[in-house]
Amino acid sequence: MPGLNPQGLPLRLVDHYRPTGVCRARRGSGEILAGGSLAFGSRAFSDTSVSVPDDAGPEAALAARLCERAARLVSRRFEGDARLAELAAGLSGTDLPLAFCRGHERLLDFDGRRLWLAADAVAALGIGLEAKHDLSAEAPERLRGFELLLAIGLFAQLDVVGGASLRRSLHWVLDLFGRLGRPDQAVVLALLEGSRELDSGDLFASFLRRGSRESTQEGRDRWVTWLLGQDRLDLPYDRRAAGEILDSDADVDDKRLLLFGVLRGYDREVEAENIRRLSRETRSAGQELVFGRMSRAFHNQGTLFADAVRLSPTPAWKELAAEAWTAAAGAEALQSPALELRLLLEAGGPVS
Repeated sequence: MPGLNPQGLPLRLVDHYRPTGVCRARRGSGEILAGGSLAFGSRAFSDTSVSVPDDAGPEAALAARLCERAARLVSRRFEGDARLAELAAGLSGTDLPLAFCRGHERLLDFDGRRLWLAADAVAALGIGLEAKHDLSAEAPERLRGFELLLAIGLFAQLDVVGGASLRRSLHWVLDLFGRLGRPDQAVVLALLEGSRELDSGDLFASFLRRGSRESTQEGRDRWVTWLLGQDRLDLPYDRRAAGEILDSDADVDDKRLLLFGVLRGYDREVEAENIRRLSRETRSAGQELVFGRMSRAFHNQGTLFADAVRLSPTPAWKELAAEAWTAAAGAEALQSPALELRLLLEAGGPVS
């Protein structure tokens, strides 16, 4: 089943983890376990409440408790953030339907009417709910890291619900992450990179780690673009191992040999599924795929293709072709390109 919304937070959950370090991400909508609501009071996010039916299962109850704590407590760490204050003011006194789900592709998502939260991901992290509604965790730092991560993701997804673009919200994610102290940042990154349930392929962790280092808007925007593009793929080799090699101080020749070792674990099945999935997506969108051997020249060509516009023919094209040919009469230097333009316009096919 296809996913909900291309504006969902691009933090994908893991469907399958292989011993080679290759992850296959969840793709598609999950099963709704219970419905609830997220109610926003008048005191920023400090009086936010999450309701869930009494007969909801333990996964939904646990996720509801965590969501409420994240909104109430973590928001205090971002006091002074003008955008968070504006978001809270806009949501004040409103209720938002909330679906607690299992098997969904993303930790947080929005279907145009209600927010989705992957309740099964919470229990898989070793976090539990005790009799008095107190949270417990096998590793306390995981609970702390998940609350921070959930709060940042929740604020970003609510920003999208309020009408912001996903790109803009992801820039804000980097701002919020940057406002955390280094110990808190380390806890979030350790959670993402150490979990086999969250963040398939370490995409979101790489985005936070590298994007937050950028000091310019342009630099950050490149990492937002990178995340949005990579979210469509499952990398067929161990991204973390390759990254550690590239970031190391090893000799260039040694790096090359080490990278070859990583690429020997290349997963052809995962890559084949990437090809099938992207082919289906582009075909349904009326787009075209262009393939080439990766090189500097093809990179330049690919950039030109990406910026190109495809025009569909109209009856006016033939008139334009005749006008161009007439205008070039008497100008020998223009006659050759005018003839090419005339042939192109009179062919009757689409032009890119």
